[in-house]
This record gives sequence, structure tokens and C-alpha cells, in this order.
Amino acid sequence: MRRTFGAAAIAAVAAVAAGRHRHAARVVARQPALAPELDGTKVVVSVPWGSVSYRHRAARDADAPSVVLVHGWGRTADTAWWRLLPLLEGEVVAVDLPGHGLSELHGTFSFDRAAEAVLTAVEHARLERPVLVGHSMGGPAALEAASTRPDAFAHLVAVATSAFWVRPRTRIMMSAAPFVLGDRSPLVVGTLHRSYRADPDNAPFVAWSHAVRPRRRILVESAWALRCFDARSREFTLPPTTWVVTARDAVVAPRFQRASAGVFGAAVIEIDADHSAPLSAPALVAGAIEAALVGGRIP
Repeated sequence: MRRTFGAAAIAAVAAVAAGRHRHAARVVARQPALAPELDGTKVVVSVPWGSVSYRHRAARDADAPSVVLVHGWGRTADTAWWRLLPLLEGEVVAVDLPGHGLSELHGTFSFDRAAEAVLTAVEHARLERPVLVGHSMGGPAALEAASTRPDAFAHLVAVATSAFWVRPRTRIMMSAAPFVLGDRSPLVVGTLHRSYRADPDNAPFVAWSHAVRPRRRILVESAWALRCFDARSREFTLPPTTWVVTARDAVVAPRFQRASAGVFGAAVIEIDADHSAPLSAPALVAGAIEAALVGGRIP
């Protein structure tokens, strides 16, 4: 009797959960996707393995430093930086990494190619010693680019990222991410549904950000490259470097961000933000970039 009741209870709970998932999936499917208005123009440059796309915005203040922005995993130049872009006064180049956004990739994703994409955009836009900013997975890409051409950048700012992604929890997380975060997964559907309900005004932008994610193959390959990245076993020659530690980060633990800064002898600035700081706390990130350039700290 107890077993029968237990099985029936489990079946009932599963049916309720399935019904909620179907409802959430219908809401998510009906949500229109709308890209926000962004300053600047999209530029596409051909390279041997495909193409490099970047958004180029002219300076608002001729005296402000130019900035190159490198996005994280599953993002694009636009979806990662659209909230931060209006807060930067200098010339801005936001790069689509290989296989992301409008950057085509005929081959396998690697951080060597990611660095080549960054350097291609910098050269094509004719930027002179810009500040290089890398968020999350953009951190390793920025490290590779800056180490390849340390003279090409005035400063490197690493945001919510790590110099090593090989600890067991991170390896498991990055291996599972392309599948757990698939378009129809209960986690993604539930997260989008809650986001749409909590902030209906921004729901079209959230839907747009999800709709333009890279293909599954790119997600898998970039996650594999990231989980294997460990800068501690190599020699890096870098420009002056600042690590922006996101104190409420649940993806890259703050202690590992601080340890990563120690690998390179980088300055550290801490901000009260989560892993998605460029979207959730863009003013803090803009302030951290400015503080990094003057060697100061955010009050």
C-alpha cells in the first residue's frame, strides 16, 4: 500500500512539474525578441578560418581611452556589452569571438583563434594601444591576445574571470553547460520564464540575447577549451593588468579570481556584483575600468 501511494505521489509531482514546464515553454516561445538600439556599426573582416565581426563605436570624448571588449561564454559582442557600451566615453571595439555573433568559424574553437580575432579587430579598426577588457571566457581570450602583442595594449582589465579553469567543479560545470543550458532544457526555460515575469519591460531584450546564442557545436568546443585553460603552466608577457573581482560571483569564486590576479601580479579591484556584472552592474564595471587606468580603487 505504501509503495503504491509513494509511486502515485511521485507520478503526481512529476505530472505537475511537466505541466508547469510545458506552460513555461509556451510563454517563452511566444515572447518576441527585440534587440536594443546600439551605437556604432558592425564590421566584418575575412580571415583564413572564416571572418571576424566587431561593433565599432566612435569616441564621445577624444581624450578618453579607447576600449576593446571581449565577451564571455554563450554571449556575443552585443548581448554581453549592450548595457556597458553607453557608459564608455572613448572609442569602443566589441569583438565577436570565433563562431559567435557574426564571426564565422570554419574549424575548431580555440583561444589562439580567439586571440587572433581580437588582434584582427584592433588592427582593422586602427586602434592605438587601447584598453583590453575581457569578461569571463573573454578573460583567457584577452590574456592570449595581450601576451601575443603586449605592446599593442595600454592596459588589460580582466572581469569576473580566472587564469585557471581546471579545478574539478569548474571542469564538470563547463562540460555539462552546453547540454544543461540547451534551448529546451527545464533550467533554461524556467530561468527565462522567471526573468520575463520579473522584468517584463526587458523581456524582449532577454529573449533576443538568448535567440542569438552561438550554435551547440561552438558552445561545446568553447566550453572544452575553457575547461582546459590553465595559465599557471605558461609564461605570459602582459601590459599593466588589473583583475576586477566580482564579490558575489557564483560561477568563478572570488577567491579564485584573487588567486588569478596573483599569478600575474595584477592589481585587484573588487566590486559588489555577480558574474554577469557587465549586464547586472554596468556602472560598477565602467567605474572599475576607469579606476584601473589611474591605479586607484573604487570607493
